[in-house]
Amino acid sequence: MTTTVEPPAGGASRAGTTSPPRPYAGAGPRIEWLDVLRGFALCGIIFVNIPPMYQLPGVVDGDVLPTRLLLDLWVQGRFFPIFSLLFGIGFGLMWMSARYRADQPRRALLQRIGALAVLGGVHQLFQPGEALLPYAVAALIVLVPATWAPRWLAPAAGAILTVLAAPYGSIALVPGLFLVGFGLAMYGVPAKLGRRPWLAALALPVCVPAAWFVVRGQLADPVSAGFTPDSKVAGLLMAACYVCVLIALTAVPGVRRVLAALFSPLGRMALTNYLGATAIILAIGGLRGPLGVPASGEDGLLAVTAIAAGILVLQWGLSTVWLARFEQGPLESLWRRLTWAGVARH
Repeated sequence: MTTTVEPPAGGASRAGTTSPPRPYAGAGPRIEWLDVLRGFALCGIIFVNIPPMYQLPGVVDGDVLPTRLLLDLWVQGRFFPIFSLLFGIGFGLMWMSARYRADQPRRALLQRIGALAVLGGVHQLFQPGEALLPYAVAALIVLVPATWAPRWLAPAAGAILTVLAAPYGSIALVPGLFLVGFGLAMYGVPAKLGRRPWLAALALPVCVPAAWFVVRGQLADPVSAGFTPDSKVAGLLMAACYVCVLIALTAVPGVRRVLAALFSPLGRMALTNYLGATAIILAIGGLRGPLGVPASGEDGLLAVTAIAAGILVLQWGLSTVWLARFEQGPLESLWRRLTWAGVARH
């Protein structure tokens, strides 16, 4: 959910406030940079997922394949943190909306998490290591309790957990980034950046040198690049750079229109496209032999990279056509219905 919701006036200092000082005025327009960033992250995730799904090694006879090294430096570990942050933001925006619109707002949150867990559990059968089921578990453990906590606690605890988890990366980052995203939503940061996206550029003088310093350490061990503690930290810092650059670019009207056209359709249907990509990858996998697609080495990695790019182009086209007729993607619509099933709304 990516609607603009400002924190209540008078400082509802607790996320669990049940008697807000002023009524909820309704959802505002979509926050465009959230859709852009979600679509951008989706593009990165597929390039990370497809080589292991096709069991393609990136190291042959002790040598790192060029495509594998490029993926390690620019993609591996860079996009999963973005998705995790965005999930926390989306959860926070939904919570602020639900507590004004629903008699049982936490029931809606629990139903949303439960539906995600079911989707993730099914997805795990086809892509072990997928993100949705761990997301559902982490949301239940950290995000639901955050709705009772003081507003300041989520971003503070999230920042600490993220720093501690940085050398481990991957799933270890999820609780902290969820809480950071939730806290940003509770303080109205997404809407503020929507109005003044250039503010994101203020973090770049810190993020870029820090990322460059750690990436140089990652290059010292290219065989293990993407999997060492240095690599995990580099991934998180580069993710921060990507986020800041992309948001800041939306301050330029012409660039914003291009970014919205390229990434928003994918981002608005991120759940459908994420699960759909798995189905397409598995379907194509059985055809690689008959089509003569290389099954190993650098040629194999280049081939699956081209397949991933082709899937994204296909999904962009389908998403654009679908959203011209419908407000949400099919799985997004189903998730929304399951979220609000039986929950009375004002």
